[in-house]
Amino acid sequence: MEQERWSAPRTPDEMKLLKAHRPLAWEYLLFAGVLAQGKEALEPRWRDYEVGYVRPTGNSVDDLEAWGFIAASMNDAQIYIGNITRVLSPEAQLPAFGPAGQPGDPALIEHMAKRVISSYEDLLDRASRIRGTRTSDMFRQLFELSAVFTDKPLHQMRDFIDDTVDKIERIPQTIKEAKGERATLTLDLVVNLDDAVEKAFHAEAERVRIALGIPKP
Repeated sequence: MEQERWSAPRTPDEMKLLKAHRPLAWEYLLFAGVLAQGKEALEPRWRDYEVGYVRPTGNSVDDLEAWGFIAASMNDAQIYIGNITRVLSPEAQLPAFGPAGQPGDPALIEHMAKRVISSYEDLLDRASRIRGTRTSDMFRQLFELSAVFTDKPLHQMRDFIDDTVDKIERIPQTIKEAKGERATLTLDLVVNLDDAVEKAFHAEAERVRIALGIPKP
């Protein structure tokens, strides 16, 4: 099979074929394949998130419980975003893709890519969990603002996946033009929050705190 015909695998059979043949840049193609398949599998969940679809969890919280629930959800957001940075750190990438002149480790590559997808899924799950929890009208707006608090990171992750797959699928042609030299690719994902959403959330949280008579921390 000629080098330029290889692309990111989209099926389990294509994954097996890639790992068996290991063409130039197979490490990156494997990584891209896991990302592409993972994102595609979660598209129904993404569409639910975009339209604000609510699937009741069966959980109902009173006002004081709701305040604690929101605090926990914000802590979860920090953890999930932190995981993204850790998964794609240079310390994680080096053993996965391998030092210059050495092959990568397919198990580590797949693990890293799956953890990128699971971080994306965690953020989707978090929003669904918040929207599906029953609370009083006092908290309705705060809950929705908490659900979309990580909207920008979600979009950034989707863009990262699409851009990474696109860049990687062009690597074989780049290698051919470079006469077979090893390909290297920097995988950077910058995740940050939307200032307007963050400001709106904190303003609404302050309104609810005052209404409940909760002391300021």
